[in-house]
Amino acid sequence: MDYCDYNNDGTVSICEVHDCIIDCENAWRDEYCPESEHLFCYNPYDYPEGPCPTCYGAWTCDEIYTITE
Repeated sequence: MDYCDYNNDGTVSICEVHDCIIDCENAWRDEYCPESEHLFCYNPYDYPEGPCPTCYGAWTCDEIYTITE
């Protein structure tokens, strides 16, 4: 799971675990089912007040949706 430490802080958060599993699935699809689209899943642990770290000023999916509308 060390390769799942996306922000290199020495720990793997629940958010990183979720995203890592999605990345592993997509890597498997690339190798064994290249005709399949990548899997995109909402991370249920990532919310504005939640435990997933975000970069100040970065937009969330909800904000992008609102801006698009």
